[in-house]
Amino acid sequence: MNDFSGHAVTFEAGTTVFGLAIERLQEIVHPSEISVTEEHSIELRGNVLPLRRLSTAPGASARVLVVQGTTGPYGLFVDRVRGVLSGRSADEQIVPYAD
Repeated sequence: MNDFSGHAVTFEAGTTVFGLAIERLQEIVHPSEISVTEEHSIELRGNVLPLRRLSTAPGASARVLVVQGTTGPYGLFVDRVRGVLSGRSADEQIVPYAD
């Protein structure tokens, strides 16, 4: 059982389901909305952000989460966004995502 203090967005990377505190999520974008400027950075509406890849073989449901990190925003490339979790979940194992 997992306990989030509030709401968390859940997403998949491979076979792992992660949870990220909703307060840290700025937006979710489709990969077609970004430009990859270098291997580890993206351009989103004129802003260059670091990119962290959790997805190694993205499919049609892949998304980029724009996350507020400890040193500023960054893009997090994931396989699929599942939804929003409120409080406890006994249904499955959700791994808290941390920088």
